[in-house]
Amino acid sequence: MALKNEVIEELENLSPYLAALPCEHPFTVPENYFALAEQYILLAAMDSTADVPASLFTSHDHPFEVPNEYFEELHNNILLHIKQQPANDSHKKVVPIGRFSRTKVWLAAA
Repeated sequence: MALKNEVIEELENLSPYLAALPCEHPFTVPENYFALAEQYILLAAMDSTADVPASLFTSHDHPFEVPNEYFEELHNNILLHIKQQPANDSHKKVVPIGRFSRTKVWLAAA
């Protein structure tokens, strides 16, 4: 119990906002999901025309939303963002190859 209090105190010191968040799970599972899922999956696998309730596998009771065509446009948006950034070569360090030649020989000998 002392360890749990110590962890909570450390979290409050590091991030008061995070420590103040409620300890609850944002996801829900439809009623009887685990009891009926196996039957519905087997039914759907055996008969492609089987009437499996869509609500069993798709639930919209979650806190997240994805914009329309998000994944279709994701790669273009990433490339566009990269191309718009200015090239900043001042942070790159150039190391001559000859500088490490002795190290490679020593490492190979070991």
